[in-house]
Amino acid sequence: MDDKDRVRWYFDLLPFFALICIVILIVLLNEKSILILDISTPKLVMLQWWLILPISFCLIIFFKRPHSDYGKIISIFFLGPVLIISATGIMEPTFHKFYDLRPISNYLKKIQDQGYTVANYGKYHGQFHYLGKLKEPIVITGDGEIKHWLAKNSKAKIIAVRKTINGSLPKPEFMQRYRNNYLIVWDRSTVIKDPTIAQRK
Repeated sequence: MDDKDRVRWYFDLLPFFALICIVILIVLLNEKSILILDISTPKLVMLQWWLILPISFCLIIFFKRPHSDYGKIISIFFLGPVLIISATGIMEPTFHKFYDLRPISNYLKKIQDQGYTVANYGKYHGQFHYLGKLKEPIVITGDGEIKHWLAKNSKAKIIAVRKTINGSLPKPEFMQRYRNNYLIVWDRSTVIKDPTIAQRK
């Protein structure tokens, strides 16, 4: 392989190296301790193995370049699926962090067992019942009836979704990130003072 072919080969590999760097950067921004090896955290150990797979493959074909055009095509053909599978594995902790509904579902189970009536501000699709093994229904409420419902239920909690959180809001009973929003559980005493805090803002 002459210098011209070598440069062309490196240029062909550039997008794959760039993809690896972008994925790792995204993960590092969301998981500050993502590269710390800790046997007590299986997800981080698994993540390191996912990182080894694409990096090793890229290094092998980078330093041991195929001599034939057929070999180059085969190497690049396999590199794509390896990167896609590895990127999915690498991003799994980040996906898990922002899409896991088990924390709030378990919390709702706990407060229902304590005798609280739970209402959801806005549409509810049953997503908490399966994960939290809830036995009691979740009431659907909104702008038109929330004051009336709170007046009739003295021991209640309200589930709400907010896009932003600021220092002027009262302290919620429970809060977690979900996608680009926050899932919040308010106590009745907080919402009855200012029902607008349960609105999606």
